[in-house]
Amino acid sequence: MFKNKFAINYRVITVNTIMVMLIAYFVFHSLSGERGVFAYFRLKKVAKEQDVVLETLIEERTKLEHIVKYLHPNSLNTDFLDELARRDLGLVGEDEKIIYLTNSNN
Repeated sequence: MFKNKFAINYRVITVNTIMVMLIAYFVFHSLSGERGVFAYFRLKKVAKEQDVVLETLIEERTKLEHIVKYLHPNSLNTDFLDELARRDLGLVGEDEKIIYLTNSNN
């Protein structure tokens, strides 16, 4: 018998629809999934922010190591210890005056 050349082939339409849906699914998750492109850029931004925090912490640690070096029993700097006691504990003699100088860089 004659087939209509304009007849709808439902099998082809079904297969094509499923393929398009699969492709859309994978494209969507490759862009916005947990390990997608958008997540990659978001994590890259967080990594840059954490690098700045790390640099700040490294500088703070270096300063603290410098202070600890002066307070070590083998190399105790009495002038530095005196300065810390006066600054942090408020130990001042009755005949002394303290003038605090502020650093304009901070």
